[in-house]
Amino acid sequence: MRAGLGFTLIELTVAIAIVGVLATLSYAGYEASWEKSNFRTMREFGVELALSQQLHRQRYGRYAQGVSSNGTPNANRLILPSSAKYRVLVSNSDFRGYRAEVTPSAGAPLKLPEACRTLIVESDMGIQRFGARSAANQNTSDRCVPHG
Repeated sequence: MRAGLGFTLIELTVAIAIVGVLATLSYAGYEASWEKSNFRTMREFGVELALSQQLHRQRYGRYAQGVSSNGTPNANRLILPSSAKYRVLVSNSDFRGYRAEVTPSAGAPLKLPEACRTLIVESDMGIQRFGARSAANQNTSDRCVPHG
C-alpha cells in the first residue's frame, strides 16, 4: 500500500492543466476590462477637451482649430497637457461648433476594444455630443458611449 507518498504524475498533470485553463480564461477577461478602462480614460479626455473648447470660445470668440500638449495657447490652438497620449483632429471649427476625432497617438498606443477605436466629440451651438467609431469605421456610439 502507498500511503502518504505524494501525488502521481497523472494527478499533477491534470492539476497543472486545470490551472492553465483557468489562467487563460481569467486573462481574457482581464484584457477586456483593461481595454474598456483605456476607452473610459479616453472619454474623460474627451470631456476635458469639450470643456476646454468652451473656455477657449469664451476667450477668443471661436473654437480652437488644433490641440497641442505644450506651447502657448492662441486663437487657433488649445493647449491640453494630457493630449500627449492622443491624436486629436479638429475639423469644422468656427464660432458655432467643431468636430474632433480622438485616437491614441502612435507614441503612446493604448489597447482599445475593437468597437471603440475612435472617440468623436462634437459641439453644435453649445450642445455637446459624444460618439464612437469602430476599427472598421462603423458608428458604434450606442455601445461605446451609451449616454453620448
